[in-house]
Amino acid sequence: MNREKFTQGKRWVVKVGSSLVTNDGLGLDRMAIADWARQLVRLKSTGTQLVLVSSGAVAAIVLAVLFVTSIADTFYQMSTN
Repeated sequence: MNREKFTQGKRWVVKVGSSLVTNDGLGLDRMAIADWARQLVRLKSTGTQLVLVSSGAVAAIVLAVLFVTSIADTFYQMSTN
């Protein structure tokens, strides 16, 4: 598909991977998310229909669970010593 035909599309699916959303697993990258939101708003204002797809929400939850589990393990180890 040539670039001109691609840019004339009226419906775009934008896929953002979990490594981008979570800053390579370091937590949510709020600055990047805000930047994407601004870009999507600009695209939408041109009449483009948008679908945003991401696995980042799942990755963020996994990070939170791992963090809480780590804290619980630390407290458990402290209490058994």
